[in-house]
Amino acid sequence: MQISQIDYRTLQIDEGGVIPVGEAVSLLHRSFPYFSGLYFYQSQQEALKAATDLAQTANGRGKTIQLGGKDGELAYNDSDALASAMKKEKIATVIIPPLFTKGYLILPQRYYLKKARQLCDEQGAALIFDESNSAFLAAAGFMQEVLGVQPDLTCFFLGVGVLAQNRKCESDISCGETVCADLRISQGWLDELTADGLFKILESRTAILAGGLKAKAKEIGLQLEVVRIGRLFSFYFPGNNGQSAAFAKLLAGYGINMAADGVNYISSCHSPEVIEKTIEAAGDALKLL
Repeated sequence: MQISQIDYRTLQIDEGGVIPVGEAVSLLHRSFPYFSGLYFYQSQQEALKAATDLAQTANGRGKTIQLGGKDGELAYNDSDALASAMKKEKIATVIIPPLFTKGYLILPQRYYLKKARQLCDEQGAALIFDESNSAFLAAAGFMQEVLGVQPDLTCFFLGVGVLAQNRKCESDISCGETVCADLRISQGWLDELTADGLFKILESRTAILAGGLKAKAKEIGLQLEVVRIGRLFSFYFPGNNGQSAAFAKLLAGYGINMAADGVNYISSCHSPEVIEKTIEAAGDALKLL
């Protein structure tokens, strides 16, 4: 069963034209009213550093904890470890990616982020969400909308690094003036962000694809796990890491490109017909494993 190329590895959006900076900022403010301020930097790293510096200046502390960070300070989803670390010394800020990836998606455990919010409130620390992996993907309002937890500051990437101050937070942090940068937002992005019900449709298609993949695997006695949230998904074969790469390679032979060790995306171009074709091709590929 050979079909035309279908790609789930990158976010497929009709770019349209690039919107002028002033108009783009205005549209973003209207699209995300819970952000009281948007500030732009040359990179995601610069935005995150600015957020950390602001928090440290505001509460006069110097210690930052980064959950799931490259330095491995604290394990992701470990509320007890975070609580223990915050008891030992006064913390300026806690940085958490509300959606973590380590070969496949790792979703926050129930109450994990709410516990982090509570701990920060009790100690007067700032809670920063690093939404570089989840902005505009899990929901129009990011993962914080899905999980119902408001950080003090949010950092994400939109061609440039963006630092957003959350309107609902009670933090005394002031972000100051907007930092100029070459902000480039396409009409296609904003069309997707503002379309009524689009994220619910994409979430539904993601659920259909995930269920279809698992059902095809079960039919032939294979255990395939699909982790999903919003329009994002990843897959793995428990206890057999090599099978994920082999499955992805077989899918490519059917014209379907999926990441075996990362995140995949459902976009508006993935119609119900495309999803169905993908499931059928996956069924054929699984039989060859």
